[in-house]
Amino acid sequence: MPAYYAQLVMCIIEFLSANPSHIESYVIGLLKLWPKTSVKKETLFLKEIASILVIREEQEVKKVLVPVFKQIGKCLTGLSAKIAEQTLSLWHDEDFLEVMRRNNEVIMPIVFPSLFRMKRMHLSQIIQELVYIAMNQFLMMNRELFESLTRNYIGAENAERSNPQ
Repeated sequence: MPAYYAQLVMCIIEFLSANPSHIESYVIGLLKLWPKTSVKKETLFLKEIASILVIREEQEVKKVLVPVFKQIGKCLTGLSAKIAEQTLSLWHDEDFLEVMRRNNEVIMPIVFPSLFRMKRMHLSQIIQELVYIAMNQFLMMNRELFESLTRNYIGAENAERSNPQ
């Protein structure tokens, strides 16, 4: 699969760029097929999703932001440190960051809890540094929302500690 996947993704991106009305159905289908046991395949899917999100058809891309970033949140907090690291590397892609900047009010509430959980619990120094970069990017995008999400997350965490079920 890795041998031909890059060419396949290029063809898919060309097709979706020419036919943006298909972005939503393609992405929803891709999310349904998301690999759960193969780090290599999951890495390829992450790269493909990132490539689709930067297609310049804003209205079509907006339709898939919620399910895509829910999946990104799952990738961040999954069992694989390699997938978490690959996911966090998306914050180094300027085009991907631009999509997040333009849509931060939708994306931040979805991804923030995963980042905050990683910040507190992940042992890898590399991942800690990548989480710091991602959270700093969010802070620069929308300080008010970032601070509100931080307060809400800490409040919910404290309430959970005081009322264990």
